[in-house]
Amino acid sequence: MNANAISIPSTECNATLACEPPSRTGERAYELGWLVVSAAMVCLCAGTVGFAVYREQPEFWRNSGGYAIWLRELVLLSFYPGMLVALIGQILLTRGLFTGWKGSARSWGLQMGMVMVGWLLLALSLLVAWSNNMSNLLDGRPIHTHL
Repeated sequence: MNANAISIPSTECNATLACEPPSRTGERAYELGWLVVSAAMVCLCAGTVGFAVYREQPEFWRNSGGYAIWLRELVLLSFYPGMLVALIGQILLTRGLFTGWKGSARSWGLQMGMVMVGWLLLALSLLVAWSNNMSNLLDGRPIHTHL
């Protein structure tokens, strides 16, 4: 080997000719996976907010609101299971971010921001359901009454 030869570290190149060290490529895929999971959890938590709002509207449960029967059945059957899945998912996602994060600090901050939005949406859906039930109890009606 020539004494003046320069050693170039191996890199991986994609179709756009942007080259990165192999370790950084794996880290980006790892961070993208967490981003997709966080975005899915935010969507699930937003869905629970929408279902909670529907669930607590008296017009939703009567024919006066013009809502489809299948939507009523979907809200009736999937609100509490969806809330449970969202709660367990948020707990696991938060635990994973605090205990097993292997990505960059900037990406961790983005993920944590999305997790916090998910927690806020989940708390909002619980607050909507709780406030309606409390108002029913204070008015002397059963908990899930929609008059």
